Amino acid sequence: MKRLLKIPGIWLLDSSGAVKIDNDDIALCHHYRDITIIVYVSGRRTNVQVPLKRVEDKLCSKKFFRCHRNYLVNLNRAGKLSDDTLTLPWWGPVPVSRRRRNKLKIKLERLADRRKNSF
Repeated sequence: MKRLLKIPGIWLLDSSGAVKIDNDDIALCHHYRDITIIVYVSGRRTNVQVPLKRVEDKLCSKKFFRCHRNYLVNLNRAGKLSDDTLTLPWWGPVPVSRRRRNKLKIKLERLADRRKNSF
């Protein structure tokens, strides 16, 4: 019987073909005019013609949060949360919808508690 090797990450199609993306390399996903822009920690970007919902479904829900209709952020890269924006140090302000704000606060608090307990 063959064993399947599970490699972490997701596969998406872009203009050059299939692209494998490691979850930890993604800092932000932004949807604009039927294109999802995947921004990496290094600053590099990949444009894919995939709905943001499909990218969200493929990524780990513990690390990523859909803070706005057009934005999916890596919570490990988050900076400061104000009333209607989440500031990412290397990107700038990202809008946060009113109905998702409280859930985002809870997730960020849990993440901070986990980090505190790990030291």
